Amino acid sequence: MPIKITISIVTYHPEIDLLKKVLSAIIFSSNESRKFGRLSNLEIFLVDNGNDFHSGVKPHFFVNEQINEKMNIKFLTGHGNVGYGLGNNLAFEKSTGDYFLVLNPDVLLEKDALTSALSFMEANPDCGLLSPSAIDSSRQKLYLCKRYPSIFDLLIRGFLPRRFRQLFSSRLAKYEMRDILDKEEVFWNPELVSGCFMLFRRDVFESLQGFNPKYFMYFEDFDISIRTRKISPIAYVPSVKIEHYGGYASRKGLKHISMFLRSAITFFNSHGWKVL
Repeated sequence: MPIKITISIVTYHPEIDLLKKVLSAIIFSSNESRKFGRLSNLEIFLVDNGNDFHSGVKPHFFVNEQINEKMNIKFLTGHGNVGYGLGNNLAFEKSTGDYFLVLNPDVLLEKDALTSALSFMEANPDCGLLSPSAIDSSRQKLYLCKRYPSIFDLLIRGFLPRRFRQLFSSRLAKYEMRDILDKEEVFWNPELVSGCFMLFRRDVFESLQGFNPKYFMYFEDFDISIRTRKISPIAYVPSVKIEHYGGYASRKGLKHISMFLRSAITFFNSHGWKVL
C-alpha cells in the first residue's frame, strides 16, 4: 500500500550548498521508492530557526538544476530560534505523513534509504522508530546507537583530543555498541539513537507528544529514545544508509559547549546519573 512520508529539517544559518545536496538526495531516494510502489507522496518541512528564509526563498533555489521534479517544500519561519526539538514539533503539528522523519540539514540519504526504511517499517508494524547505518564525509563508519552513557563517557567522546581518546578506545567502543553494530544486522531496542535521522511511525511520535521542550539542543534525541522504548520497539536497520557531515559540540565553540552541558544535566536529572 503506498505511503506518505513527512520529512522535517530544522535549519539555523545552514550551508546552502550542503542543503542543496541534502534535498537533492531526498528527491533521488524518494524517486527510487516510488519505483517500487512504496511511496505515494512526500512533503518536506524546512523549519527556519535562523530567520534565513523570511523573504520567501523558492524551492528551486535549493534543487540541482538537473532535477525537474517539483519538490513539495513547506517553509516554517518567523517563530525564532526555538531549538531543535521544538522546531521538529512545529513541523509535526502541520504534517500529514504516515511516517515522520526527523532529518538533520547535514545528512544525505543514500538512493535506497527510503525504500529500505519504509519496507522495513511496513513489514514490522510494531516498530515505532528506526535508526539507520551511517558514514561520515570521509566514508568512515559512524555509530548512531549508544548504550546509556556515564558522564565520563561523554567527556571522553566529546571533549578529549583525539590522540588521548585512543587510551579509552575499548570503553568508547562499548558505549558506541561497536560489538553489535559492526555485525551489520538488524538490532532491536538499542538504548539510545541519534537524532540526525529518526524515522517515527506517526502515532508513536504523537503519543510521545514529540520532543521534550526542556531540551533546546543536545540530548533531546537520547530523551525521546528512552521514552519511545517504553511504548514501542526501536530498530537499528543497517540496510538504511545515510551520510552524516555533523561534528562534536566541542568543535563548535563555547556556546555549544554550554548548551551541551546544560542539556546533559537535564538529561541525567530526568533519567538517572551515571558518573563512571
